[in-house]
Amino acid sequence: HRQVRNHHLQYQYQAFSYLLQSSDYSLPTKMMRVKLTALLVILLLNVLCLLQVGASGLRSLVENPLLPEPVHRHLASCPTTSGVDYLGNDIKSVSNVKVTDCCTLCSQTSGCGAFTWTAYQGGTCWLKSSKGNTASNAAATSAVLVEDPPGCTLNDGYDYPGNDIANVKNGNAGACCSICSSWPGCKAFTWTNNNGGTCWLKSKKDSQVLKAGAKSSVVDNTVGECNMFEYDLDYIDNDIGNTPGKSYTDCCGICHTWSGCRSFSWSSHNGGTCWLKSARGQTQYKKGVVSSKLLDNPPPSCTLEPNKDYVNYDIGNVPGGKPEDCCDKCRAKNGCHAFSWSNHNYGTCWLKSTKGSTINKSGVTSAVVY
Repeated sequence: HRQVRNHHLQYQYQAFSYLLQSSDYSLPTKMMRVKLTALLVILLLNVLCLLQVGASGLRSLVENPLLPEPVHRHLASCPTTSGVDYLGNDIKSVSNVKVTDCCTLCSQTSGCGAFTWTAYQGGTCWLKSSKGNTASNAAATSAVLVEDPPGCTLNDGYDYPGNDIANVKNGNAGACCSICSSWPGCKAFTWTNNNGGTCWLKSKKDSQVLKAGAKSSVVDNTVGECNMFEYDLDYIDNDIGNTPGKSYTDCCGICHTWSGCRSFSWSSHNGGTCWLKSARGQTQYKKGVVSSKLLDNPPPSCTLEPNKDYVNYDIGNVPGGKPEDCCDKCRAKNGCHAFSWSNHNYGTCWLKSTKGSTINKSGVTSAVVY
């Protein structure tokens, strides 16, 4: 079935059949055998040459680690369908490859828009200009190439070491582009087949090193950047930590990597300090302070922690028949960002400026309020 797809093999077969049909059967049997043997040798050598070309082509595309320049391609995904053969529209074929190699080979081949893979010759990708007509074939696996939007170009066979900020499991390297572009602080990534495929998200690209099977890219991403600074304005609540920062511009990167940080204020305290915040809350004029919001405030939430007491930072208390009543009571109290509830006096909300230290305490329920 697949020999007919290869025009070289097809024409050689036809030539061989023609010679057999036109042979002079009046020749002695011994001469006839010599003639047939010679023809078979020629045909076998031609087939071996074709196999050699296919193998060398694959090595030059995929396996050669000594390429003078990295192989770049536009990121693409190839959702495969088993048991389906795409008929016709063949551009070329590459043998001795896995079905998982076909997506890369197709994306590197000009005009390729689809492929079918079979186990022929150790595994063959039949690269095609388009899907075309289809047929059921239990031995075939096919896919249409779906290119990601421009702006994310894959660097095949290279790893960008260091600068990791997160990792996300995904079996498709192409998906890392959209994941990184929407992840605050992500400017580059490396994909490997670790755990079935993982996007290693990075704050930047420094060096690159050869790594078989890895795929890397630099990504345009403005999510979470400090696009606007507010001068002489202090965000006065929602503090989750502080750390030295010589300049307010240092706080942007620090907030990116600080768990839960969405905003900050910077002051000259102790030579420069970044006051990191979980949200942009109340503000006040303060000379010399610079503030910025990286991410929008989270939606309102109040996750109850049973048998947990927040032991400090009390700013008041109000009656509350049950723990969930304290959520709205805290929001209504200026400066309240957490509470603990107990059954004191038939239910009391102990309102707090922040969570602080906690202890286990039976019957007490606490929550941070957004």
